[in-house]
Formats: sequence, structure tokens, C-alpha cells
Amino acid sequence: MLRKGLGIIFNHEEPSTVSTTWASIRLFSCICPTGLVTLWISIISLFICYISITCD
Repeated sequence: MLRKGLGIIFNHEEPSTVSTTWASIRLFSCICPTGLVTLWISIISLFICYISITCD
């Protein structure tokens, strides 16, 4: 179930969105490394919500 949810996230139909997100994360980590933990917590929470909605 979790693997299916992760597959949906990483094999999304819009890879440009994923690469834009990663570029933003890299940029953010360069500018503000201390805020990276908070950013990751937000992203992980968002993924968990997305997985639960998709795999309901």
C-alpha cells in the first residue's frame, strides 16, 4: 500500500512539477539550511496526506 502511494508520487504524470520541487528544496537548503528540517517535515506531512487520499 505504501509502496503504491510512493510510486504514484514519484511516477507522477508531471515530472516537471517534481523537478521544480527538488530545485526549490535545493535552493532553499542553500539559502537557509536551518529551515530545511521544517521544510522536510512539511513535505513528509504533505506526502502522507496525499498517500492516504490516493490509497483510500
